[in-house]
Amino acid sequence: MSRDELDRPRLSLSRERMRALGYRVVDALVERWAGLPEAPIPSPPDRAALRETLLEPLPRVGRAPEAVIERALREVLAEAAPTGHPRFFGFIPSPSNFIAVLADTLVAGFNPFGGNWLEAPGPHELERITIGWIAEACGFPAEASGLFVSGGSMANLTALVAAREARGVDPREATLYVSDQTHASIAKAARVIGFPESALRVIPTGDDFAMRIDALAAAVERDPAPFAVIATAATTNTGAVDPLESIAELCAARGLWLHVDGAYGAAAMFSDRARGALRGLERADSLSLDPHKWLFTPYECACVILRDGSRLAATFARRADYLRDVAGDEPDFQDMGVQLTRSFRALKVWMTFQVFGADAIAEAIDAGIARAEHMAARVESMDGWSLAAPASMGILAFRCDALDDDAHAALVHRLVDTHEAMVSSTVLRGRRWLRACTNNPRTTDDDVDRTLATLRSLVD
Repeated sequence: MSRDELDRPRLSLSRERMRALGYRVVDALVERWAGLPEAPIPSPPDRAALRETLLEPLPRVGRAPEAVIERALREVLAEAAPTGHPRFFGFIPSPSNFIAVLADTLVAGFNPFGGNWLEAPGPHELERITIGWIAEACGFPAEASGLFVSGGSMANLTALVAAREARGVDPREATLYVSDQTHASIAKAARVIGFPESALRVIPTGDDFAMRIDALAAAVERDPAPFAVIATAATTNTGAVDPLESIAELCAARGLWLHVDGAYGAAAMFSDRARGALRGLERADSLSLDPHKWLFTPYECACVILRDGSRLAATFARRADYLRDVAGDEPDFQDMGVQLTRSFRALKVWMTFQVFGADAIAEAIDAGIARAEHMAARVESMDGWSLAAPASMGILAFRCDALDDDAHAALVHRLVDTHEAMVSSTVLRGRRWLRACTNNPRTTDDDVDRTLATLRSLVD
């Protein structure tokens, strides 16, 4: 191999070699995407065996990049759950789309710095515009602002820090209100930013697993220092939507901060069909939303939006001496959140909307809702099976009445071992339920029927 083909000391490749390697990577991606519908869902490998396969000393001498790529495909990426598979119903999948994959490829290749305008004016302006699209779709006013972050956990943390600073509360005294279905990232974020466990008031949910407004009102009335309510727009367990309008009314009357954790469900604001279930979301002081869920981009991509966008810079902006050169008239994204060094996450969202259009995104969201309703109807027709609640926002929890909790946990793994499909499980009211999320627009009714038929065959 000549030096101009692979210059290891300079970490360089020739133009021809880069092109050939790039073609191989694109071929692998196309094979992956085109083959997903009938690809087997892999069972998890033996941990010790996988570690033994991959474990090696730090390489001191380089290897041929072709061989390294093939090994990465065969031994690393093949051992990962295919979250874009049409029968991957576990957790909340990231269905993604190929245009967004290409966007991430471009971002990785051009490697723009997403922290400030001076270093990447184009990416910076595009992120502002794309955040504006999402804020407008969610009914937020023109003065709203936000930024892309890694995931819902970081979005929730960012919002709660801004809320704490905006209201000037003492975390040792203030009270946060969550439901018994609130995502665990909220408790984690509260702890990180100084709220003790005792600051969280867990409000019970009703038969629909949505927060009970009567119980919330009573708790707020009892507490000496109520601070914020965290409502959920589509819970992970059942897709339940808290009564956002009533919660917004209560928060307005009592001067409480309203944060809506819409990591999964807030994207349904793009759908005419689903938007009505989220009435009141537009009144939130802050919102989290994950495009890597229901806006169909790859990980990592979430956003946090504040009604008063100036609150982000007021909370996070810190001017170091070495950053004076980049200071401008408007706050940079490095001033609006935790990260200074940050990637350009907006491109995959922008390109998805540019190529497919918001109407197609809405249709894809509607398809996810319809698939869960179809699954619910099928489960109700299966003798000896029952639902925890009606399907909501593309999520369904169900169980076989003849099986105990341990058997349901085992059934999750037995289904994966058929390589046909995957569901996950959860615990509701002390009982274990299977749960499925049908947010993948490439999932069909046949995929749902095929999965339920396989589950029944494992039980019968």
